[in-house]
Amino acid sequence: MTFPETPSLLLDHDPNEIVRLNPANGAVLGRFDAPFDISFGGLAIHPVTGNLWVASNQVTRLAEMTPLGVLLRE
Repeated sequence: MTFPETPSLLLDHDPNEIVRLNPANGAVLGRFDAPFDISFGGLAIHPVTGNLWVASNQVTRLAEMTPLGVLLRE
């Protein structure tokens, strides 16, 4: 599943969540827990699968997650 119309995404470190936002009005479209502490992190969307790649300055791991928040690997 890919995100329709490429909505904005952000990492929120308190609590450690990934939040999906409507870019037009900022409304929260969904949220799910990050697999580890984020603090200062990064987020990338795979251009083919639509999966999310999540990174953090708190851990030395990289996580791949589906757009619905299912952890695929870390």
